[in-house]
Amino acid sequence: MAFNLLLIFKILVVHLLKKSALIAVVAFGFTLAAAQTGTNSQKEKSITVDGISLTKTFSSNGGNADIEGVNNVITINGTVGKLVVSGTGNQVYGDKVSSIRVDGTGNRVYYRSAPTKTGKPATAINGYDNSVQKQ
Repeated sequence: MAFNLLLIFKILVVHLLKKSALIAVVAFGFTLAAAQTGTNSQKEKSITVDGISLTKTFSSNGGNADIEGVNNVITINGTVGKLVVSGTGNQVYGDKVSSIRVDGTGNRVYYRSAPTKTGKPATAINGYDNSVQKQ
């Protein structure tokens, strides 16, 4: 009788471990699937990014860029006319930017130069803990 109870106990433990492992794999898979979601496009002179945890690089020749979402890391090589960043925790790197608007929380925009007399882009910073800095 004790042997049967021990065998039943072992079977139950193995069954529970298998279910736990399956749940962990499914949960991990959902986490990975949610880690990088969103859309991005580059049409003619316009760059649009809307997503979560995307890491993308674009080239621009004077067009505008609109970056929205959470924790994206976006690099734009070339000249950007108007750069708009909104959301939370985005990092955007631009070569030459004429104007920058930042909305949201914890967004960081870095630029190398601006095609203006002052060498600084026109900036509008709204929200909390956002910044625009020259690299």
